[in-house]
Amino acid sequence: MPLALPSDFGDPVAWLEDRDAQSAWQDCHRGDWMLIGARYFSGVINGARVGLALCDSIEYLACEWGKKNNTSRRVFAELEAIRGALSPDPARTSPTLCEIREGSLATTMYRGAKPGESGDSDMAYAAYYAACAMESGEARSAQFVGFAFRCAMMPLPFREQRASMRLAYCADIARGVLPPSKFATVFNRGSDRNIYLPCVEQ
Repeated sequence: MPLALPSDFGDPVAWLEDRDAQSAWQDCHRGDWMLIGARYFSGVINGARVGLALCDSIEYLACEWGKKNNTSRRVFAELEAIRGALSPDPARTSPTLCEIREGSLATTMYRGAKPGESGDSDMAYAAYYAACAMESGEARSAQFVGFAFRCAMMPLPFREQRASMRLAYCADIARGVLPPSKFATVFNRGSDRNIYLPCVEQ
């Protein structure tokens, strides 16, 4: 079921058309748009840095959810494992992205385990899609970034202003890995609406 975003969030492609690359980088209020574009053009942006920013964004949204239970602890552990796979420590053995995905709580739920509290499965799938986003090729990977954001937003109390503030915070995270010069390249090539479908209201 698509996330019902407020109408003023609009269409990312139409939003970009009214701005040059610099103003778009400064003004963008959607972390999901920025990271989807960055992941789609992974030849332009370092993929690991995008993945770390995605993990930081999903973790922030999970913290906003506010439930401290076995699911949230598992989600945080999976996000930390993804970080470890993207920035491996030579001194220790880290699981691969495939191993993280296969051993994830979302995979366990998919195979029949029942989620705990309301929203648990959404957060579990947000972490799962974050792993998928780093494991897949460009186009599919960009879609998985959108799915991760959508799942992470689903269990949150949905008020337009709060939702806007949350995604704007994620945009600040994205700006940390997506400098203006790189964003200009993404901006100039990012006119394909299809890569943003996971985060556009259907």
